[in-house]
Amino acid sequence: MPSRLKLLFVDNSVDTFYSYRMPLAIAARQAGFDIHVATPPGRCESIIRDAGFTFHPLPMTRSGMGIGELGCVIHLYSLYRRIKPDLVHHLRLKPVLYGGLAAYAARVPAEISMPTGLGHVFTAQTRKALFLRVITLAGCGIAFRHKNLRVIFQNPDDLAVFVNSKVLRKDKSVLIRGSGVDISQFVLTPEPSGPPVVMLVGRMLRDKGVLEFVEAAKTFKARGANARFVLVGDSDSGNPTAVPAAELQGWHDSGLVEWWGYREDMRQVLEQANIVCLPSYREGVPKVLIEAAAAGRVIVTTDVPGCREVVRHGQNGLLVPPRDSKNLTEAIDFLLASPSTRARMSRRGRHAAVANFSLDRVIAETIETYHDVLDCAADETGHRGYKIAKRLLDVAISGLGLLATSPFFALIALVIKATSPGPVFYRGARTGRKNTTFYMLKFRSMVVGAERMGGSATANDDARITPIGRFLRRYKFDELPQLLNVLTGEMSLVGPRPEVRKYTDLLVGEQRVILKLRPGITDWASIWNSNEGEVLEGSSDPEAAYEELIRPTKLSLQMKYYRDRSFWLDLKILLETARKLFQPQHVPNELRGTAKVLRYKDLVKI
Repeated sequence: MPSRLKLLFVDNSVDTFYSYRMPLAIAARQAGFDIHVATPPGRCESIIRDAGFTFHPLPMTRSGMGIGELGCVIHLYSLYRRIKPDLVHHLRLKPVLYGGLAAYAARVPAEISMPTGLGHVFTAQTRKALFLRVITLAGCGIAFRHKNLRVIFQNPDDLAVFVNSKVLRKDKSVLIRGSGVDISQFVLTPEPSGPPVVMLVGRMLRDKGVLEFVEAAKTFKARGANARFVLVGDSDSGNPTAVPAAELQGWHDSGLVEWWGYREDMRQVLEQANIVCLPSYREGVPKVLIEAAAAGRVIVTTDVPGCREVVRHGQNGLLVPPRDSKNLTEAIDFLLASPSTRARMSRRGRHAAVANFSLDRVIAETIETYHDVLDCAADETGHRGYKIAKRLLDVAISGLGLLATSPFFALIALVIKATSPGPVFYRGARTGRKNTTFYMLKFRSMVVGAERMGGSATANDDARITPIGRFLRRYKFDELPQLLNVLTGEMSLVGPRPEVRKYTDLLVGEQRVILKLRPGITDWASIWNSNEGEVLEGSSDPEAAYEELIRPTKLSLQMKYYRDRSFWLDLKILLETARKLFQPQHVPNELRGTAKVLRYKDLVKI
């Protein structure tokens, strides 16, 4: 991929972008992107500029509706046409809707959308909210038309909403849990001494469960309990469920709760808590809960999408029903009464945060998604003619091949039925293009139920192979039915040989580009190692021998094909494959530098 590709982030709040996405932007710049940020002006705008990012003021309101919003779509369209980003990343629902329309119209090459925290529209049950939910999903169906699009979700519940509503194809969706937390910054610290502190951190919204939290505080205050209840965060006038600042100040002045307002020093804030509480109605994956877990603070939250991604009930916190102050109070009371339980859950929370929600993991998965969608954009522009020609070649040769060999097909089928009880064809589950599963057809060359008797790697001396199977395998006749897979589009004549899922799940980093191609009947790796069974012969563990002797070079050759692929290369590989069948000792010039495959029995002698 060429250096300095232009990446544009679009968000509806510069302060939220700084809080949640600044590390991603910095990492993307280190990965070679030229970073642009478009948001409404705000407090953190100067920080964005000082970081060396190009800032574009955006006339987008948080809660505006109506015909006036069309101006924001037009502004985004003009911005995209002017700066010509290679990739645009839309953050949160309104940028996803407006930016998706603008990106499609402006022909932006690639798009990432991230509808985090579906919020009031997807939590409220009022007629207005239900109507807006229908309109929002319909709008997303239009905004998600881009060919080179990936939609990132932070929890499987949100992903299911869009996929099950038929507004998004599943192959365009990506699950990356949370925004990530710097595990080195949020570390396990002892609880503070003194009266225990129960803390809610977030925007002061009714949808965050602020009212239920205050109701719990009232109950404890009425009992005369020795506990402090603290609210940390600003009111949000742009949200219809915001708790007014005057009401928050009134609670504070009455001594019911403490309101600390907006704080940036979140590590120091969480160190002052004994219990972190977020009785939210719905979330993406709340960053504050991940931070609390990483800091070793026990959590009480609701059993709703997003929150239950972080908390496992009874392990690193407690889950309670949403909108239920009574259950919330009981959960807080239980944890206040048991410091040993809090300590045990805190340790487990820290382990879970490190394992599942580290910032490095989230950033790596997001940037990998950038490269994936950009590769698809490059394929669209650079390989369109090749794809058409390749498909025509596949259909022509497989169709003619099936017609020409139909008498031979019938003869092989009769011999298999006569010599070995069971079906004529073997249907093996394999990983296909875009990591989907398909069933590869072969003439059955092994006894029925062979998978239950051994692994997928097969040596020539494998007792599971039938007598007719040995003949079919020797001359590759067992693979003739794969012409049907080619005709239906599940395979191609030339492409990486299809693997079972356990091997494709081992692909990492750049190796995963192989999954972008249709698997093939032949490729460079098939020619290089035309008799895999002979290589594995004599091994007591063919699976291990396959992974050691064959798979590394096979992967290297498949990645070489991905980089060099063209129509003329496909023709060359087909010709070299035919020559290899008739001249087994032949080595194409392209493979002369490739490592020689040692047979297992030769390796044992070394």
